[in-house]
Amino acid sequence: FEILDEVDAFDPLMAGRACDWLASIATPEGGLPFALPSVNASPHAVWWKVEGVQPPADINPTAAIVGLLRKHGIDHSWVARGEAFCWSVVEGSETEQFHDLMPMIAFLEHTADRPRADAALSVLAQRIPGLVELDVDAVGYVKKPLDWAPSPLSFCHRLFSKEVLGHHLAALEARQADDGGWPISWETVGPGPQLEYRGVMTVNALKTLKAYGAL
Repeated sequence: FEILDEVDAFDPLMAGRACDWLASIATPEGGLPFALPSVNASPHAVWWKVEGVQPPADINPTAAIVGLLRKHGIDHSWVARGEAFCWSVVEGSETEQFHDLMPMIAFLEHTADRPRADAALSVLAQRIPGLVELDVDAVGYVKKPLDWAPSPLSFCHRLFSKEVLGHHLAALEARQADDGGWPISWETVGPGPQLEYRGVMTVNALKTLKAYGAL
């Protein structure tokens, strides 16, 4: 869905068929699991391990998926169920996890009830600044301003000053390696994932630099 959104190819028929499948794996609450038990059959990092036959619903990825479907006006019975699940989590959650908060923001940006969504976004906006790593040289699995605001259109863009974003954009550009790619600042589970995820890091870095007019 993210790729279809990015290349402006969000086809309603394709999305509707995907929603049929999402409905088939949704929990009774209407949410989607983080992963399915089939993941266990292949090599995977420990955090991908799924316990039990029916894993619980998770705001990640449910909120991100519902947000994109709402953004593109996809009308499917599961979307309303997924949206109800998202509201039940968002308004009661005190999470400080990047991978929960970003899907929540994606959902809140596109859900139809704007007064309710704006109120929830205001709550999140107060929490996020304390979770950001401002040191451009920090290593490890940390999230810096450009991770939260990869584009001037990002909701979190308003949380950072022009000076802070400029400082981090310059640092991001300087981190490009001699081979043209960008490094990973945390230890991976092996050389294979490190090599593959460098591609993700490189694409994201180029997209961010382009979005801010630095490329």
